[in-house]
Amino acid sequence: TNQREALGFTQQQVADLSNITLRQYQRYESGERSLSSASLRIGVNICRTLKINPLYFADPEHRK
Repeated sequence: TNQREALGFTQQQVADLSNITLRQYQRYESGERSLSSASLRIGVNICRTLKINPLYFADPEHRK
């Protein structure tokens, strides 16, 4: 949420730019689903849209 809001995006905009449905994105943002368990395509698309390094979710060392 913080990164999305910092970039000035709505949830719908992130979903559209990531080529997923709004409900799919809402599940990731709310924590109902983990982005680390998403398909590679979805995970990379969301990370690209939100300007987050995908390694943040794949490697605990990048979370520090």
